[in-house]
Formats: sequence, C-alpha cells, structure tokens
Amino acid sequence: MGENKHIDELDAFAKKYVKEIKIDKTPTNFTSSVMDSIIAEKSSNVIKNSALISKKAWFFIAVSLVSVLFISFKNNKENAISFSKFDFYFLEKFQVLNLFENISISKTVFYSVFFFGCMLLCQLVFLKKYFEKRLH
Repeated sequence: MGENKHIDELDAFAKKYVKEIKIDKTPTNFTSSVMDSIIAEKSSNVIKNSALISKKAWFFIAVSLVSVLFISFKNNKENAISFSKFDFYFLEKFQVLNLFENISISKTVFYSVFFFGCMLLCQLVFLKKYFEKRLH
C-alpha cells in the first residue's frame, strides 16, 4: 500500500514539472539542416584502406629475393644461376624432430586436412575480395 502512495506522489510530481516546461518551436528548415550536417559528416569521414606494403615495395622485395637466390657472389667461375649450399647440421641438435617419428597419419586424414586447408585459403581470398568491393 505504501508503494502505491509513493508512485502516486512521483506521478503527481512529474506531471507538475512537465506542465511547467515550455515547448520549443523548431525552425522551418530543421530537417534539411540536420540532413546537410549528416551528409557533410559522412563525406568527411570516408575511410580509404591502403595496403601496408605497396606494389612497388612488393616488387622490390621479390626482385631482391630472386637476386639473392639466383646470383652467386662467391666466384665468377661458377654458373651465374646456382643455388647456395646450405648446411643444416644444427638441426641434429634439436630433439623436437623425434617427436613425430611414431605418429602415422592415414591418407584419408592427410587428404582431408590438405583439401580443408586449400578451401580455407580460397575462402579467405574470395572473402577479402568481397569485403574490398563492399567498401568501395
């Protein structure tokens, strides 16, 4: 019973102060001014995505990698196109390679994981293109 009395008091209080509030009149061009400000804000905040590494930089990286792999700096007597001989003796010190000796994977599991990876890669490429088109 006391709660209803409290609600009635709050209701009377709210009605009293709502009646005292003056009604403001909006200007005649209010809607057009709001829409103009929204359009101006949208056009000023356009986000353009740019690649972290430009095409010129990728080209430079590719050329430098190819030049390092195919050009021999040791002797001029050797062929200009030869691969460097790498020594992987340090890998014998790691025991991590011995962990996978006893694991056998069936061909079915191998092919399913391989095709799943290929399909995931394709989806990432297509989704990237889709979202890039959607942004523009």
